[in-house]
Amino acid sequence: MTLGERIVELRNAQGISQADLAEAMEVSRQSVSKWENGVSTPDLDKLVKLADYFGLTLDQMVKGKEPEASGQPDAAEEPAAQAYCPAPKRTKAQSIGVLFLCLSAFTSILFAILFGVGGIIFAVPFLLFGLICFFVKSHPILKAAWTDYLVLSIVCHFCTGSSPSAILRTFQWTYEMNYAILAFSWIWFLVIVALVIGTAAVLRHQGWAWTPQYIAELVFGLVLFAQSYVLRAFLHPGGNYIYWVSMLSSYLQLAGLTILVTDVTRWAVSRKKASSSGHH
Repeated sequence: MTLGERIVELRNAQGISQADLAEAMEVSRQSVSKWENGVSTPDLDKLVKLADYFGLTLDQMVKGKEPEASGQPDAAEEPAAQAYCPAPKRTKAQSIGVLFLCLSAFTSILFAILFGVGGIIFAVPFLLFGLICFFVKSHPILKAAWTDYLVLSIVCHFCTGSSPSAILRTFQWTYEMNYAILAFSWIWFLVIVALVIGTAAVLRHQGWAWTPQYIAELVFGLVLFAQSYVLRAFLHPGGNYIYWVSMLSSYLQLAGLTILVTDVTRWAVSRKKASSSGHH
C-alpha cells in the first residue's frame, strides 16, 4: 500500500474529508489530493504531523509497519497495536460547532426568561451555526455563515425595513427617514461584502480552467446576476407578488455575484500558480 492509499484509508476510517485534513495540516485541499493520488509527497514536517494526527508512529505512517508479533505482547506494544484504530479527533469546525450549540442553549434560556417562550427563536441562528459546523464535512464554517445570513436577512427585511440598496441614498438621508435604518443597511452591506470575499478566499485554491464545466459555471453566475434586471422589465408595479419576487431576485443576484467573484479569484490564483511553475 502506498503512502497516498494509506492516507485515504485512515481518513475514510475516521470520516474526515479532504478539506478537514487540509485544515488540520495547514495546507490546501489540492495538496491533500495530490498526496493521496501520489502526485506529490508530504514534507517531513507534514509526515510527522500526519502521523500525530492519526495517532501513529512515523514508521507506521510511512511504511505501514505493524508491531512485530511475539508470544506474549508486553504493555508497551499494546498502545502501538491499538494505534491503527485511533479515536476520531474533533476538527476545529466541530469545536466551534460545540461552542455555538452551548451558546444556543444559553441564549434560549436567557431569552425565554426575558421574553417568554417565544424568545427562544432568537437562539435559532446560534443553533443553525452550531449544527452545520458540527455535522457538515466540507467548508462547514462558510456554509454556516451563509445559512445564518439568509435567516437574519429575512428577519431584517420584515423587522427593520433596512436594505443594502439604501446605502446609495446615504447623502440624501434625513432625520425623518430614521438613521437607524441607514445604519442597519450599512451593516447589512458590509456583511455581504465580507461573505463574498470570504467565499472567494476559502475556495481560491480549487482551480479554474477554460473547460465546458467551468464555463457553464461562469455563465450560470452571469445569468443569476443579470436576472434581476430582466425581471424589472416584465414585472408590473403594484402587484402583491412584487415584493416577494424582488426579495427572491436579490438573493439570486447575490448568489450570482458570489459565483462570479469566486470564479475570477480562482482563475487569478490558477494563473499565478501556472506562472510560478513556468518560471521554475
